[in-house]
Amino acid sequence: MKRNMMNVGMAVMALALSFGLSGCGRSKQNASLALEEARLNISAARGSGAQTYAAEPLKEAVAALNKADKAFEAMKYDMAKTAAESAVQLAKAAQEVAEKKAADKKLKPAKKAVKSAKRIR
Repeated sequence: MKRNMMNVGMAVMALALSFGLSGCGRSKQNASLALEEARLNISAARGSGAQTYAAEPLKEAVAALNKADKAFEAMKYDMAKTAAESAVQLAKAAQEVAEKKAADKKLKPAKKAVKSAKRIR
């Protein structure tokens, strides 16, 4: 997870630098960065198994990203940024749920073994 977050952070910083050098409008730049951060976080959530373990929050994150993309295309940059930020939060929540459920699934056999060992005593 830390590795994914470092990659997300590095990508966002690279985008910020490239926009800073290109002279784009500030609200357009901010919206574009927020969109990219949302895409990266959704990708990280998918990579952690959110499609299996947190399908609904992931679906909400994708819907928020789609809303942000449409607002950006309509040049409603503040609305696009807000929707993209929502997508980021939803994707992070989906990733957190997915990671917890995946870890619980991996621990389930060990918990059963401990429970069985306690009964034997």
